[in-house]
Amino acid sequence: TKEAVDDETDGGGGARRNSMIPWFAGARAWVHDALSRRRLERGFQASTDPWAYEKSEYEQARLDALAGMAADRRYGAALEIGCAEGLFTERMAAFCDRITAVEFAPTARARAEARLRHLPSGRVTVHLGNIRSWIPPAGARFDLIVASDVLYYLDTNGGHRFLDEPEFGPFLERVAGWLAPSGRMLVSHAFIGEEERRVRVTYRERLERAGLRLERETEVGRGLDKDGTVCLMSLLRRA
Repeated sequence: TKEAVDDETDGGGGARRNSMIPWFAGARAWVHDALSRRRLERGFQASTDPWAYEKSEYEQARLDALAGMAADRRYGAALEIGCAEGLFTERMAAFCDRITAVEFAPTARARAEARLRHLPSGRVTVHLGNIRSWIPPAGARFDLIVASDVLYYLDTNGGHRFLDEPEFGPFLERVAGWLAPSGRMLVSHAFIGEEERRVRVTYRERLERAGLRLERETEVGRGLDKDGTVCLMSLLRRA
């Protein structure tokens, strides 16, 4: 089984906001997140697997490649940012001893809970919350952090322009700081066309500026999606 935690603040309880974010950027992010949450929740309420993760050839190739990039070692503690209905979380259990998952949409978190119920008790903890304000329990460090097709949902520019430094500089530095020494972060982002690809590359560059080092990077899914979607995947390591 797994543990579900309703947590809009942090892993131990207690609302905390990053004081480095100017108030105007924080207000804009709050409005953006509220609208994004409503849109995502409506999508999950409308149908199971609304983005066809289990049916699409492109999505299956993306999930296979994600697992392939990370599964060359075993991890003690892992964090998944934006677990949706728990499809990749379930795959992570094959190479992670303990998984903390954070999901924005209540319906998706409930489905993740149901999907992961077969796992042994204590293997997975699912938090309902916003990763922008969620903070792990004091002293927690992760050997692996996965952020798959999620960072552009946090982008107040809609994922089409470069991320705003006042919001994402401190945020990505904070997430990178959750890694244990030699811990890894696996990020992936869909894009269509060269302009969106350049924006996605900046996500990885921001993490490098936060102190992570790129191990390898690849593109997956070219030619598999009718709209021309491709996924850029980057595996980074904390020095």
